[in-house]
Amino acid sequence: MSWSTTLKNRQRIRAQLESGEGIAVMFSDIRGFSSFTAREGDDAASRLSQRHVRLLRDRIVQGGGVLIKTLGDGIMAAFASSDEAVDTAIAVQRAIRLENRAAYGDEDIDVGIGISFGSPVMMDGDLIGHAVNLAQRISSEAKGGQILVSEPVCERYALADGLKTISVGKRSLRGIGMEALYEIVWLGEIVRVTDGHDLLTLILTERDTVVLEPAKTLHEAASPRHARGIRKALLRRPKHVAAGRIRDAIALEREHPINQLGVSLRGEDLAVQLAGTEFVLHGVEPESAARFIAAFNRARDAGIGAT
Repeated sequence: MSWSTTLKNRQRIRAQLESGEGIAVMFSDIRGFSSFTAREGDDAASRLSQRHVRLLRDRIVQGGGVLIKTLGDGIMAAFASSDEAVDTAIAVQRAIRLENRAAYGDEDIDVGIGISFGSPVMMDGDLIGHAVNLAQRISSEAKGGQILVSEPVCERYALADGLKTISVGKRSLRGIGMEALYEIVWLGEIVRVTDGHDLLTLILTERDTVVLEPAKTLHEAASPRHARGIRKALLRRPKHVAAGRIRDAIALEREHPINQLGVSLRGEDLAVQLAGTEFVLHGVEPESAARFIAAFNRARDAGIGAT
């Protein structure tokens, strides 16, 4: 992407801020980066970070934005409008989805994206202010593959065909307080189900696949120090779960054809059989689980009938 386009985007964003208009701020954050670095080493982490930046840089500029800075495990970008920011975030998540399918043998990239709207101060090419802090906190709330936005972004965003927004309720954001957040649903999903601790979401898509969206805190459970807390929330037979089993569940690929999975309801738990591992979404909402299982079975049976 040419420097002239980047300069033009930067000038437009600066002009809006100088005239008192707001802009959109986006953070993209790689999930599990610290644990990946500890496990695989600094060189592998550097390669993962470079893949992330490569996937984002041109799409940000093409979308009318500016890559403000890279942060090792994430990036910060600015856009003149909420539409540009959200459309770019969708393009990024779609590109990452394709990259993960094609990158055989490479680590999947799991990215949570957060977007806010406001009037930060631009200093020497950097941005500071509440909108920046808010976007960073929102990105930390987003699961891998998820796009979360603040209420002002949701109100300003013009939904394109095939997209929708869902309220994820108010979240307590560190140093900021309670904020209403919304998810931009971009996957072409049919139905979803989430455990009672909001650690992992399963999404059945129109492509007859199931996507796993893990929360940032789930990756922290890969270390023995956090294993006890995760035992109550996820995975089968908590008293037998070791950190290695938790890492196995987290390390699963993010998208799978439905014929690779099995799901069943056990009281308030949704048991999932996948790639030789069984894990459990504990405390699922029964109606959501029932809808997910019914839609999953219909899609799987239709696929079997077509073969």
